[in-house]
Amino acid sequence: MSEPELKINVSGGNISVGNISQGDNAQLNATQTLHFEQADLQAFYQAITDMAKQKGIIDSDDLRLRNDINQLVKQADQPGVLATIKGLHETYASASKPLMALFAAVVP
Repeated sequence: MSEPELKINVSGGNISVGNISQGDNAQLNATQTLHFEQADLQAFYQAITDMAKQKGIIDSDDLRLRNDINQLVKQADQPGVLATIKGLHETYASASKPLMALFAAVVP
């Protein structure tokens, strides 16, 4: 007799599961990962470049934001990524519109 197993895979959306009970000292693990599409990143980079030209943002601010986003993409599967996203939004409030567009594409 094999042990019962339940697997749920969700792609391209989100899922809400309530009242899950695991008996016999079993463990229930949930993980969330973010996936950045290259097209979304390119649209973001173009948007901040355009914004910098319009608002006269200093090149070093633009470069710092790009570097921070590149680091986020590399570490998208690490715990605390949502706190990092919130911090980026607070740090780069002047770029909130492009940031919101990028994160809306990847955060369920």
